Amino acid sequence: MRGIIALFYLLATPSSALLPSLPAFKVSVPKSATKAAVPPPLRSSTQDIEIQLSQDQCALTPPGYGFDAGAERIMKEGGTTGYINAFVDELIPNVVEKMYSSSSSSSSSSDLAATISGVALVYTRAGHFHGVFTERDYVLWSTSRDVSSTLPERMKFSNSEESEIGRYSTPADKVVTASMTDNASSLLKKMKDSNIRHLLLTKSADVPEGEEDVVGVISMRRIMNVVVSDERLSLQALAKVRNWRNVHEERTMTNEYHILTRRFAPRLAEIPYSRIVL
Repeated sequence: MRGIIALFYLLATPSSALLPSLPAFKVSVPKSATKAAVPPPLRSSTQDIEIQLSQDQCALTPPGYGFDAGAERIMKEGGTTGYINAFVDELIPNVVEKMYSSSSSSSSSSDLAATISGVALVYTRAGHFHGVFTERDYVLWSTSRDVSSTLPERMKFSNSEESEIGRYSTPADKVVTASMTDNASSLLKKMKDSNIRHLLLTKSADVPEGEEDVVGVISMRRIMNVVVSDERLSLQALAKVRNWRNVHEERTMTNEYHILTRRFAPRLAEIPYSRIVL
């Protein structure tokens, strides 16, 4: 009975009479905050980061490097492929011996370099360009020689006019040429399309008329040496950029906190960053 009476008493009494009076809570706003009619613009977080990469670090394979490297630069850094000159009526065994001999006292620097490449530029006795002789042409000649069944017949074949280098060299009208203005990508495309490993560099990218029109011979290996070296530097630059991005993201989190607190919550800025749980 007493419980029922107490319940009616609670329902009939206003809630303000039951609760104790609480002191008024007044929020003080700084005067500096009331003066700012428009909040300051939100700056980009990247402006507060004092990390700047130089152009060399940011540029990945810049123009003139990698597959964009020019033939002139490839010749300077990768080196030209060595070659020798031969006349059309010279015998292949003699030319090959000169081509791969590194002990001959009459060999020039280009002859010694040809020990690796095995390239001979063939000219007529009048000085006109006739063609190019490479290892592929040597294999063709060797196959024709081996048709002979006995050793004396092979020796006779090797010393006859059937073994003249002009008969087996790639003729001038089929020689693929390039100019000094071509880049590595263009040079490699020409090699791939023609299924060759050497290119003849000339002054005008045309078939040379004589020795004076030839700049040099360039091989696929020399081109790739320069390209791979440039791309390796690009990968190292990419690793630096990745490291910069990690530092950038780490500093951006702290920087965004300070920017937001300066604009939206002046009081919140007094709270240490480590105590804020996101």
